[in-house]
Amino acid sequence: MHLWQSWQVLRDGWMANKIVIFGDSYANSEPVDWSWSNKLKTYYDVVNFAQAGSSDVYSRIQLFDYLQSNEYSEDDVILFFATSLWRMNLLTVFEKVHEQSTYMTHAANILGKFRGSQPLHEGDNKCIKSDPNFFFKYHEYLQKDTLNLYKQRLLHAKLLKDLPNFVVYYDTFYKAHQNVFATNGEISNEIVNDTQIFDDTMLQDNHAFVYVKGDLVYECSKHPEHRMSVQDKIHNHLNKKQNKVFFEQVCKTIEYRRNKFNEQEIFELFD
Repeated sequence: MHLWQSWQVLRDGWMANKIVIFGDSYANSEPVDWSWSNKLKTYYDVVNFAQAGSSDVYSRIQLFDYLQSNEYSEDDVILFFATSLWRMNLLTVFEKVHEQSTYMTHAANILGKFRGSQPLHEGDNKCIKSDPNFFFKYHEYLQKDTLNLYKQRLLHAKLLKDLPNFVVYYDTFYKAHQNVFATNGEISNEIVNDTQIFDDTMLQDNHAFVYVKGDLVYECSKHPEHRMSVQDKIHNHLNKKQNKVFFEQVCKTIEYRRNKFNEQEIFELFD
């Protein structure tokens, strides 16, 4: 039986209601049918709340709203892609959902200076607030609060693990964070001493929870063209062949309820 036939049998015979996705650009819904998140729609009903550049706070709010909605089912499969610890929540700054989720570095570099705290309007997306250093000050503040942010992330992952759903918790920035911690002794020592036991004991995989420590961001950052949009202007930083492999690994993980991600297969396909 071919893999695609196996996935079809799974969809027809398993109690899965739908696949619900939360996260940032790596899970972002794309305008091309070959992106992994859109390809899933061939075999499953898919609801995708991921937004390119979004923060963990943004994704958590989408998750909490969904869990309290009439659309939620305990049979849903949840794919949650955790992003950078130091992304800023902009829900009180922007009117549009896409702009609300904007990564602060992107906003600082692309959107320009700030102006007040009033919601932005059509054609007014070049101004944000009056202080051009606001993003950098806030980013510095977030970095100083790394340990607390890390603990919040672990607690949220534990909440996901305690849901009755099958959950894949994909820590997209895991390797990138480890590299920062390794070069910052103060941050590293605190996290290792205060959270390692929590990490090792409370986030272990079981029959309904898969914890993936991803290298995607780290590897994509070594290939500058993949930090921007690649083929057909998609935002998930992976080319067509990489999306195909990632899609296959997502489906295997859902089917077997095991960690079937082999990122090395993806990294070998960088152009």
